[in-house]
Amino acid sequence: MTQAGARRRLLVGAVALVPGRLPGSREAATAARDEVEALLDPVFFDKAPFKRVSVIIRYGTKTDARPELQPIEEDELPTATEVSMKELRPLRGDQLRDKFRKALLGTLIEVATRYGLPSDRLREALDRGIA
Repeated sequence: MTQAGARRRLLVGAVALVPGRLPGSREAATAARDEVEALLDPVFFDKAPFKRVSVIIRYGTKTDARPELQPIEEDELPTATEVSMKELRPLRGDQLRDKFRKALLGTLIEVATRYGLPSDRLREALDRGIA
């Protein structure tokens, strides 16, 4: 992990479960990560049994509203969420970023619910349509 990555509280990666390319996905995912990370309440991690959350966005056959939360490993909570490649393919730029942001917010809200962490700012962003 890079030094910058070591300081991040929200890590994002992607993997394709189905064939296809998604031009601009790296840039869109990075922008979405930065926006969502800025929304994390300063006390979000205070009572958490982990220091970071990693989210793998799976480009798959369906969009799954319930992310998969895995066991904590070395102060990191690995999670994964699936988003339909069919829905992602036509998106570019801000639309793609918005789709990723929605997936990240949904995942973090699920994490907050599971671990009893503050999620008001995340829920407000989702409700306001920022995602």
